[in-house]
Amino acid sequence: QNTDIRLEYAMKAGRFQILPSIDIFNVFNSRKATSVVNEYTDRDGAVWNRWKMENGWQTGRRFRFGVKVRF
Repeated sequence: QNTDIRLEYAMKAGRFQILPSIDIFNVFNSRKATSVVNEYTDRDGAVWNRWKMENGWQTGRRFRFGVKVRF
C-alpha cells in the first residue's frame, strides 16, 4: 500500500498567480516486497537457496517540488 499526498498553495503577485507545490510519494515509507525469486533450481539443476526470497521492494519515500504560474 502507498499513501501519496500533494500540497499546493496559491499566491497572488500582481496579475499573476503563483502556485508552489510539493508531492510526497509513499508518505509512510512502506518497504513491502513486490516480488520474490521464482526459480527453484539454478541452471545446473541444484536447488537454489534463494527460492521464495524477496528480490523487489516498493520505492521509498520521494519528493517532487514544482511551481505553476498563471496569468
